[in-house]
Amino acid sequence: MADRKKPGCLAKLLALFLLGGLAVWGIKSCGDHVFAPETPEQAEKRKQEEATQAEKRQQEDAVKAEKWKQEEVKQPGRRELIQKLIGQGVFQKVEFRAQGATVWVGPTFYLLDFEAKQEFCSVVYAYVATNAKDDLVSVTLKDVQSGKTVGDYGQQWTGFGLKMK
Repeated sequence: MADRKKPGCLAKLLALFLLGGLAVWGIKSCGDHVFAPETPEQAEKRKQEEATQAEKRQQEDAVKAEKWKQEEVKQPGRRELIQKLIGQGVFQKVEFRAQGATVWVGPTFYLLDFEAKQEFCSVVYAYVATNAKDDLVSVTLKDVQSGKTVGDYGQQWTGFGLKMK
């Protein structure tokens, strides 16, 4: 009885051989591609592609920098309009974050038509995006009485524009 084998031992042995075979097959099938040395022609082509990509990134960065420079000029007017909207009760308050803002709204905001709401929220969005130098910011609208989120303005998750809940 001492020589009796445990059940499943053969299955484990077969699984081990199967895994070993797969490992050898995997190394053989992709080893030539992964470990092959780069030829001088391939190296030159790679260097040219890297240089092209670096030049493209520099051009994109220059365009972005110019865009943000032009937007920066508009910031005082945006800040003034936001303060007016708060003073008129359209916004109760605006809390700015690094990548967005929370706009607390009340009855005066709800009385506006959709286009006016969207226009006012776009000013807050542009102000925050310019400060962050990033188009992927969002503006969250919260009801001043309930504290619940009633809408969003941005393009990151909701799609560009105002979405009221």
